[in-house]
Amino acid sequence: MLTSTSGIRATDIAEAMKQPGRLVVGHPFNPPHLVPLVEVVPGEKTDPATVERAVAFYTALGKKPQVLRKEVPGFVANRLQAALFREAISLVARGVVTESQLDDIVTSSIGLRWAVEGPFRTFALGGGPGGLPHFLEHLGPGLQSLWDDLGTPTLDKPTVRLLSQQAVSDVPIDTLAAQRDRAQIKVMHALGETPHDAST
Repeated sequence: MLTSTSGIRATDIAEAMKQPGRLVVGHPFNPPHLVPLVEVVPGEKTDPATVERAVAFYTALGKKPQVLRKEVPGFVANRLQAALFREAISLVARGVVTESQLDDIVTSSIGLRWAVEGPFRTFALGGGPGGLPHFLEHLGPGLQSLWDDLGTPTLDKPTVRLLSQQAVSDVPIDTLAAQRDRAQIKVMHALGETPHDAST
């Protein structure tokens, strides 16, 4: 049995089940009709055969399932997204950039880079012939200093008000979503991937 959740552990969902081995979480990433990732998360009592069937099911749909080796709140993609968004909010709240500037910075830099290679491969390439070990040895201290300076904003009323004011747009949300979908499809085609629902 597959279920989708953004934070509840499969182990907790399966507690009331007579056959907990049948349950596995299948967590898609938005927009799910385009983005291929599905995080498959077994619970403590999930039968390995259930996991195998889930992976086969999503693969047959043209998705790219990833089986997590351990349950963690928010799974992996949401945690990475949350970490980046936390620093994005911090930079806007500190007055370093506006929301619009920050979005442009991401889509003009790491957004492009991460569409081709993930963070580990990106930094391994940054290490040249020595790969990731060389990168960590020579640039690790600078990276550590950035970590030490990362913000820890709170979503208090002044911060929410500031973010909400900057988020106002004259373009309807449906139009923005359609623009995103068209651009997302072009990116995936460039990477040699075909969205399951390319007609959207």
